[in-house]
Amino acid sequence: MNKVKYNNIQIEEWGADAVKAAISKTDTLHAFIEKNDKRPFWDGGKPPIKYPF
Repeated sequence: MNKVKYNNIQIEEWGADAVKAAISKTDTLHAFIEKNDKRPFWDGGKPPIKYPF
């Protein structure tokens, strides 16, 4: 049986897509996730809350 090997970028994209899909189901949160972004959120960016309230 051949095992399929996935690279780190593919796995990261699947995880980010799953998080985006979960966040998109809410009325309050906004998914601000850039592709292949290695920086933590707190180094700058936009808050993940939709406006206006």
